[in-house]
Amino acid sequence: MSNANLLHEERRGQLDSILINENYYAFREKNRFVVEKYKSEINKITDIFYRIKNTSQAEMYTTIIYSYNKLKSSGTVVKEKDILDYVLEWKPHWNNRIEEISNSIREISFLNIINVMYSDNMPGIFD
Repeated sequence: MSNANLLHEERRGQLDSILINENYYAFREKNRFVVEKYKSEINKITDIFYRIKNTSQAEMYTTIIYSYNKLKSSGTVVKEKDILDYVLEWKPHWNNRIEEISNSIREISFLNIINVMYSDNMPGIFD
C-alpha cells in the first residue's frame, strides 16, 4: 500500500504511525466491490489491530494464530491446550508466559478469529 502511495509513516515521539494519504479514498472508491466482498475479514483484522497494544502482544497473537492454522491443517479438532502445547514446544523461552499465552488464546477465540474447543486444564485468569 505504501508503494501505491496510499500510506505514509510519520514519527510521533518514539512511535511510528501509519497514516493514509489522499489517494486512499479514490483507490477505495474504485475498488469498492473488493472491500464489500471482504468486509467481514477486513472488520476482523481491523478489530484485532485496535486491540493490539504493543509488538510483544502482536507477536503473541500471530504466534497463536499461526499455531492454530498449523494444527488445524491436520484435519483434527483443535483444543485450546493443543495450541498452548504447540506454542511452548515452538518457543520454549515463553515458559514463563504460560498464563499470558492461555489468556491470549481465549481472547482470540472470543473474537472468532480461531475456532477452538474449550480445555479444562488451561491456566489463566479465565479459569
